[in-house]
Amino acid sequence: MKRTIFFVNAFLITSLLLLSSNIFAQQKIYNVRDYGAKGDGKALDTKAFQQAIDDCAKAGGGTVLIPAGTYKAGTIYLKSNIRIYLESSAMLIESDNMDDFDVPFDKSYTTTTGSKKVLLHGIRVKNVTIEGNGTIDGNKKANYNFTYWLRGPLPLLFENSQNILIKDFTVQNSPAWAITFFGCNNVDIIRVKCLHSQADGINITCCQNVLYDGVYCEDGVDDPLCIKNESSGENWPDCGYLTENIMITNCLLKNCGNTAVKIGTGTAGIFRNITVNNCIFDRTGYMFTLNLKGSNSGPNPERVIENLIFTNIIARNAKGVFDITTIGVYSPVIKNLSFCNITVESDSLLRSVIQGMTEAPINDVRISNVKVFHRGELLPYWLKAQHVHSLKMDNVDLEFSGNVETAILFENGSDFELNNVNVTGLTGKKPVIELVQVREVFINNCLSPGINNYLYVRGSQSKDICLMNNEFSRTKYPILASSEVSDKTFLSSINNVDVLDFQVDRNINPDEIFEPFVTFYNKDRSGPYYARIYVNDQLAGAKWMWVYQNETLKDSLKTIRLYKPGEKALRIGEVTKHVKVNNSPAKFAYGDTMQIIAPAKAGELTWVEVAVKNIGGKKGTKSFEMIGDDKIVAMQKITLEPGEERVVRFEHRFDTEGSHIIQIGDFPPWNLSTYANAEGYYYQTKDGKIIIDAGGRKWHYEDHVVAYINNVKGDYAATVQVLYQDPMTGSYAAVGIVHRNEMTDDSSGGLSRHYRVPKYGAYKIWHIDVDGDGKVETHSDLGYDLPPVWFKLEKHGKEFRAFTSKDGVNWLENVSRFTLEHADNIQDVGIYGFAYGLHGKICRVIMRDFKVEKLD
Repeated sequence: MKRTIFFVNAFLITSLLLLSSNIFAQQKIYNVRDYGAKGDGKALDTKAFQQAIDDCAKAGGGTVLIPAGTYKAGTIYLKSNIRIYLESSAMLIESDNMDDFDVPFDKSYTTTTGSKKVLLHGIRVKNVTIEGNGTIDGNKKANYNFTYWLRGPLPLLFENSQNILIKDFTVQNSPAWAITFFGCNNVDIIRVKCLHSQADGINITCCQNVLYDGVYCEDGVDDPLCIKNESSGENWPDCGYLTENIMITNCLLKNCGNTAVKIGTGTAGIFRNITVNNCIFDRTGYMFTLNLKGSNSGPNPERVIENLIFTNIIARNAKGVFDITTIGVYSPVIKNLSFCNITVESDSLLRSVIQGMTEAPINDVRISNVKVFHRGELLPYWLKAQHVHSLKMDNVDLEFSGNVETAILFENGSDFELNNVNVTGLTGKKPVIELVQVREVFINNCLSPGINNYLYVRGSQSKDICLMNNEFSRTKYPILASSEVSDKTFLSSINNVDVLDFQVDRNINPDEIFEPFVTFYNKDRSGPYYARIYVNDQLAGAKWMWVYQNETLKDSLKTIRLYKPGEKALRIGEVTKHVKVNNSPAKFAYGDTMQIIAPAKAGELTWVEVAVKNIGGKKGTKSFEMIGDDKIVAMQKITLEPGEERVVRFEHRFDTEGSHIIQIGDFPPWNLSTYANAEGYYYQTKDGKIIIDAGGRKWHYEDHVVAYINNVKGDYAATVQVLYQDPMTGSYAAVGIVHRNEMTDDSSGGLSRHYRVPKYGAYKIWHIDVDGDGKVETHSDLGYDLPPVWFKLEKHGKEFRAFTSKDGVNWLENVSRFTLEHADNIQDVGIYGFAYGLHGKICRVIMRDFKVEKLD
């Protein structure tokens, strides 16, 4: 099996402290008080600050002194070769009057940040130091007109600058990203504090050679440390989309609403050589997130992220270890990621994800010397890895408290190695490790005591799986595998196993299976054994099992479903017994899913397709009916052989407008109309699930696929449960509830959508069309949740309210309520998805229990 050695290119961070003897040799002092600054917190001191900075720069450099006092200011422009010193009792506070701030001439980056204005702004400057024990206060009042895309002014922004040192001061109460660097080179961030930020803490974008040392972030709404490559304007960074040589060390990040260290979501270009070392994360989101998605810069084919190290980390009360996802980008390269010497404990741990793409797997991930303690809510798995090549886990201890079902789920990958991975405290209901279409697996010296099943394998492409030196003495089923797993899946399988006897019910009816109970004796070494069962010398079933040396094992096997009646020879090993499939007449049954197109307009074609199978023992003919509004509206007669299956299509044109009740066999009634202005497909399952496949276009937010109730009169509450959403197509692929006056008119007013997107792992958004032009302008957010999640929209006259829930009983209301003056008394209300898709891919969403109830 191939082994990959992780490496990181060595780099030296240039310390600007070494430059101080040259740049600030003369150190002339420019006191802002001497330029008329009042420092009383009332007067506007912008001009005094700017004049002091300008004079300092004209003189070739020096120190701009900010003595004790509270200085209110608008936009201040920094200049090259200056040192700003904030005394310990000095505070520079943002004005709460937005007219005191300039609108930058180059809006390329301020637009990207969600802010349109800046307090301290350095544009193409060099050799700048800001230090001292004073404070820069963002004054949250500046955020009076806050929406996601209109934050308050950035407290500190450097653009396309070099040789920058910021040291020892505090930035607090920021209404936007607290400290921001864009297109900068040689930056030292030493012992800086970020407190109470309403957005990210320190954000570097397209920067090189950056050192964070001793940074402290506390009580921030979003990511405390965030690394990006993006620009939404015409003027891109001088360096291009390149972020490399980043060292984050000796930092404490505490009580922050989102990921401790995040790369993304703006991810054009290259990220290279990033190390996080000797840090403590306390009450943050994920320890590390890599959100690789389409950036605000528009199409950019180059996405490279390589040589990332996380080492010597303690994470307390973290919500997750890592979330590495690739969504909506073209053939990214992600490789050489290392996580070592990490301890994570939490009462609210989220599942960890490493998600590549089919055409671009993530390469070379190492997880070593890691301990995780989880005592939170029930999780389906701790780690889900998809499309990963070369995932190595070594010396990993996972300790749960009966609240995790499966420790590791690995899908569609290769070169998966576990060495000394110990798992305790699973629920015991599901396997410790599940492999789906995975190749080259080596599991060595692993332990998971007191569980029912250790390894479960699915997928016909799964192969080359090797288990050695593992402790399975207290495991009932060390390995299990689905029927499509081949006889060559496990390496070093054993063959010298005798079948002593088996017991079986000698008669079954068509559409049933034989399930013999078999006694095996293993004369070989311990290992995996592939037991086969034959009917009339045709392979009819198989099962992987683990058999210990010299063990007599009793276990059951199953055949496939059989239909044709008559005598059969059932053989396992060298033992053969004669059995019989009874004679019976033809019997027909529907499949589990039907596909539907049901327009609301009169005279348009409604059609339903559903599979029908003959599960009886003889050839037969039967008529099948589609019921529409309690009447037979379509009929099909078909003839099928025993076991044969065929898709039947029903068609009808209703001559009345509106949603109609359609009934097929034992499926739940379908009472929804369908509409799509993009590629769309609709399905219903026998157990009441509704599936929508939507194929939208990237950057086209109005492409949608809707199943809805036509002409809902008066006030109502619409609810739905979201069970699943395909995360692989686009970061803004959505699923949720939508309403508007006329669903089939894309310019119709009264529109809002309450939905979930894959971005950030499950971001919940409420989009509203305030001006009635048929397009949403305003939105309000409500955090994020993993499915299942419930959505509810209520209409009270022209006022609308949005809610979400984790259980469908206890509802959390969005902080905002909106009045839609263009909303009619009669509306269409539905559930929808849009793919926002990469390469035009389809996004699948699965929902249940959609209903619209009138309110008194």
